Amino acid sequence: MSDTARHRATERTRRPAEPGPGAGRRRRRLALLGLGCLAALAAWLVLVAVCIDLGRELRAGDGSPWLVLVVALLGAVASLLAALLLGVRLRSAARSPARVVGRRRLER
Repeated sequence: MSDTARHRATERTRRPAEPGPGAGRRRRRLALLGLGCLAALAAWLVLVAVCIDLGRELRAGDGSPWLVLVVALLGAVASLLAALLLGVRLRSAARSPARVVGRRRLER
């Protein structure tokens, strides 16, 4: 049997790669990063709505909620920053392949 025929025979009988033991942990990490990003975006949306409502009250002449407006504004900035950072981590974690244990040994 020639090398080409042997190569074709092994291609036909080769099974698809099964996920390794770390695949569940990787999926769990991706799910947690996604949920964290979603929660931070939801918090940002709520805090922006609070800031808009408080701005309307202040415009109407009631000057008491200034401190609450500043706190809500800082919270909105922090939650948007957290959502962006979690989104970047999620994107990079989804792109990178799972870590191969013993990679250097395999490359030898």
